Amino acid sequence: MKIALALCALVVCVSAQYRPHPGIRPPHPVPAPIPIQPTPYKQQPYAPPIPIVRQSQDVNFDGTFQFSYETGNGIVVEQSGYLKNAGLKDQEAQVIQGSYSYPGPNGQVYTVRYFADETGFHADGDHLPKPVQATYRISKEPQRFA
Repeated sequence: MKIALALCALVVCVSAQYRPHPGIRPPHPVPAPIPIQPTPYKQQPYAPPIPIVRQSQDVNFDGTFQFSYETGNGIVVEQSGYLKNAGLKDQEAQVIQGSYSYPGPNGQVYTVRYFADETGFHADGDHLPKPVQATYRISKEPQRFA
């Protein structure tokens, strides 16, 4: 009983709010909060929607698909795919290949060709940086640094 009474007293003491005496002020003045100025909304100029010039798509039950589209501003997308190793558990992989082209700000048309399979996504384009092949030269004798 004494333990329960002591536990209740402890809970009351811990949960009590700290209320400073009304005549005592804090040692440092508390700065007033800085008001946040809302940023004015800038309405973007109206741009008409870009039309779809050409679009085709074909999806089959065996997992193969093909689609392509072209927009009025020069973007062209083509993609196809199939299911590799269909029916083999833990060996199935979706293989996708395709390309997309778009006009750059300088008027040049940039084209990216890509494929994706169980090894990952691989992209290639004339404007994309080429990966550097690391070459290692292994000497038979260990190098000694002075």
